[in-house]
Amino acid sequence: MTLNETKPTLLLAENEETIVNLLDPFISDCGFSVTSFTDSTKAIKEIKKTHYDLILTDLMMPNISGMDIVREVKQSGRDTKIIIFTGFASINSAIEGIQLGVYDYIRKPLKLDEINIVLNRAKNQLYLERENHKLNKQIQKMLADMTMLYDISTILYQIPDFEIAVEIVLDTLTEGMNIENVVLFTDNNQSGKFIPRVVRGLDDSIVNKINIQKDTIVNGVSLSFEEQTVITECGKRLNVSGATIDMPENISQCIFIPVRYYNETLAFIGVLQPDSHILDSNEIKLLAILTTQIAPVFGNLNKGHSSFLGHEMGSLPMIKAKIEEAKAIDGSVSFALLRIFGESDTDYKSLSEKLDVFIKDETVDLNPIVWKGINSWIVATPNTDPVSLEISCAGIRQRMEDTNLDGDKGKVSIQHAITSYPQDGQSPDELYHFLSERIFHETNKVSMN
Repeated sequence: MTLNETKPTLLLAENEETIVNLLDPFISDCGFSVTSFTDSTKAIKEIKKTHYDLILTDLMMPNISGMDIVREVKQSGRDTKIIIFTGFASINSAIEGIQLGVYDYIRKPLKLDEINIVLNRAKNQLYLERENHKLNKQIQKMLADMTMLYDISTILYQIPDFEIAVEIVLDTLTEGMNIENVVLFTDNNQSGKFIPRVVRGLDDSIVNKINIQKDTIVNGVSLSFEEQTVITECGKRLNVSGATIDMPENISQCIFIPVRYYNETLAFIGVLQPDSHILDSNEIKLLAILTTQIAPVFGNLNKGHSSFLGHEMGSLPMIKAKIEEAKAIDGSVSFALLRIFGESDTDYKSLSEKLDVFIKDETVDLNPIVWKGINSWIVATPNTDPVSLEISCAGIRQRMEDTNLDGDKGKVSIQHAITSYPQDGQSPDELYHFLSERIFHETNKVSMN
């Protein structure tokens, strides 16, 4: 419950009925929902079963005192603000009350203006604390969701089956982010028309009527091929470029996010949310993050790459850090991607251990930073001539060939590619994709030979 949605609830505990008769209507007029007790035993029973926003209690009462009430609230862990009024305030009670979390004291004889000021100050403080707690929970959830999306993306790059990869993406949306209706649109024929490929939460016969192309307009809004399009209050009918589509329930939000790779739109993720679950701005940002993370999978598969070859995307933070360091000193940095290729029974562990040693030996003079993946290594050498790094990589490859761990020529191979900042690109994505494309082409040359 938040204080801006309803009247703050307040329990008043005071054994003098005349004071209760005075305060109850006054506090109610101040905008609080008041429950009053002249019997402190009944008051504490009520507190045990009901969460009140504020409690206003006398310190000195028979049977159960105001401090007993304070201790009960403290033990319950509730965020209730407690205000004590008394004519017998002492240093000891004040210290104990502060230690137990009493918000404030009001001295008798009571002044209504003072009570109003203290109650409203306590109400505002409670509101701010609850909003801050709510915001922190949202931030924690967003961080958890982003971690989940990162973990999912690293898994996707290791899955060779595109259909399985797509199912994981949609599972992430429907189960991980609690999105009810989601559609993946792809351009299967390279025709410029994106049609539903996988649907969750909606009937295929409905969704199949939605096609996306350059001039598509949904409920009067043109869909962007470069950034997300959010349409609100869609209703029970969608008008897609003149065609009317009846929906099974009222749709309050339609979101279409392009999946882009190398400035090319390869797919769309469509989300159609009902009244019960409208996505907020943070959730929409997470959708955009997801599409960015899965884009290389679509790009590699569209070009015939194995998605297994994209798992070193996890090196992007290292590449970014090295670029930022180079920018700060107007310097440069060269990167090498080395990748081992082998058959299904290849002993990658032995190869990996051997390659670790070779990389260390051959690049020792270049002060390298090395990122290691499943079957890939990315080496960064600040302010180094790319030719020097090329020579080192050639030496690494030669040593691997000479070692011939498997004893069978051609069973295992190692390829490498070199790129540099700022000569070949300005961003981590550009440089990584340059390396990935170069490795892909080098591998094709070997396989054709």
